[in-house]
Amino acid sequence: MARRIVGKATKSLATVGSQQALQPPRFSPAFRGRKASVILDDDLSNNVIVNPKLLKPHKSAPPNTRTNVDGQQAMTDQEFAWQSNPFLRMLSSPLRICTLTKRYAPTDHLIRITATLLAQPGESVSSTTPAYIMPSNLHHPRYAPRPRGQGAYIPCSKKAIPLLTGKGRHRGTFPGAEVHHLLEDQITSGLQARCVEEAELLANSLRTTARYKPGEPVAFAIRRLTEVEYETVQNLSKIQDPKVTAVLVVPKVEDDQDINKETPRKPQLLSRGNSAVLGSKAPPIPSIPIYWTSSLFKDPVSRAALRKALDSALDSERTAIRTARRTQPKAQELHNVPYEPKSRVAYALCASRRVDAVPLAIALWRLRLWEGVNES
Repeated sequence: MARRIVGKATKSLATVGSQQALQPPRFSPAFRGRKASVILDDDLSNNVIVNPKLLKPHKSAPPNTRTNVDGQQAMTDQEFAWQSNPFLRMLSSPLRICTLTKRYAPTDHLIRITATLLAQPGESVSSTTPAYIMPSNLHHPRYAPRPRGQGAYIPCSKKAIPLLTGKGRHRGTFPGAEVHHLLEDQITSGLQARCVEEAELLANSLRTTARYKPGEPVAFAIRRLTEVEYETVQNLSKIQDPKVTAVLVVPKVEDDQDINKETPRKPQLLSRGNSAVLGSKAPPIPSIPIYWTSSLFKDPVSRAALRKALDSALDSERTAIRTARRTQPKAQELHNVPYEPKSRVAYALCASRRVDAVPLAIALWRLRLWEGVNES
């Protein structure tokens, strides 16, 4: 057995030696047989130290990547399609175990809860201080710091709140903690506030950093729907623009009073383009969510703050266009933008390379999941 192994090893070494002999030298001249350093050569044309271009790489170079004007690497079209997809971004969020279902789920589909000791005003925390289950991580880190300590996760649905009061394995996570009667309203308020915060951050990003680069075509991150588009949305539940990722209908608060007297409209999904042909092997046509804030945001203060942030983002988009036209007078893409009558209440979130509007789309979808709104 030992003799056979030695024979195989000798054969493999001989094979490796022959392969190395067949390989071309990595550079010239070769160092074999030299009696002096290459530095002492009189002819410097063959000196690899002076002329590093003589080196012959033995590996292929990595593929070239496109770069922007500022030197940053640019995403490919496929990477941009993945990056601008809110549903794919939610699925790629970190996985956590749900306390109620004992199954892994993305954190964007869950609500994080913690146990907090709440003492009466003027009293110190003691062993008899009651503990209550409170939501955490609902707000953006810029508006509220990340909470510390142990946490658990429940489904992003109102139906999960009654299950916290019953008996089960989830009671061992926070032993002795009680569920207060305002927990559902507290989570609803936090999710609505997160939508407003993301809209404000989007407006701030458009105002400060998202400027048009030379040669960059017009690409709105947020815009108003035209009257024709809004009519198509209402009558046919369709949207033709392939860049739209979400549609928001945000009327003014004073105009909402007449709408609230009617039957509230629930959010629904819009079809993009024409319907799929029966029996076709083409991928399914993506659906675009539409959010009617009159029924989704019960608090008029939150609706007013959301509309104010969206209008601020629109002002930033107009300012960016005017600035680009002034600095790039020969850019036809910036000047040949046809005017169409716009709707006063309908906004469209669009995929744009200038700024990331996906966090706002995710915040709106989380609120939709929490409210348990079905497709209509």
